[in-house]
Amino acid sequence: MKNSDLLSFFTELEEFECGSWKPQTTKGFEHLKNIKKISIHGDIEKIENLEALKGLKHLNLGNNKIKKIENLDTLKELEYLDLSLNKIEKIEGLDNLTKLKLLSLGCNLIEEFKEASYINPIGHKIGEVRLAYQYSGNTISKIKGLENLVKLEYLFLQGNPIEKIEALDNLSKLRHLYISVKNTDSITELSKLKNLIKLDLNIIQ
Repeated sequence: MKNSDLLSFFTELEEFECGSWKPQTTKGFEHLKNIKKISIHGDIEKIENLEALKGLKHLNLGNNKIKKIENLDTLKELEYLDLSLNKIEKIEGLDNLTKLKLLSLGCNLIEEFKEASYINPIGHKIGEVRLAYQYSGNTISKIKGLENLVKLEYLFLQGNPIEKIEALDNLSKLRHLYISVKNTDSITELSKLKNLIKLDLNIIQ
């Protein structure tokens, strides 16, 4: 039975997770008008057919084959977004997600965390950003683009070949930092993070 046929029988669902079933598409999920949480690990290549899910708060599409962050503009209630273990090269398409609290993009193909193009600076609530997944990161070498995330408390950068620690001055609420770095001289920059209570530091040889 196709996704679209199967899910049409469960229009009142509030949570949906799949185990051994590995869907290749999100077609049919538009029927789940009351859904608040979706967790799918399969062979999905594109984010689509979710635009009508206005109440969705938790979306986990980790461990798929997604190449682009797209079609999320209408999900204004979204608080948790996990797209780790995919094939994403660029951070984009997040501008309207002003209630987002957790963003997980570990183990993709991302080379940089660009400033301003991925998050609306007005009303953002992001408290946790993960650019690593179980110590497997992306290929990010420079810390930049985090300046507006002033409510950030958890930052996972370990597994990325960070050249030096910089541009964290604005993150005054940061409490947990996981990072790999090449330049040991720059470690003193962390002394500016007065609320830091946990540091997981890996020196890249």
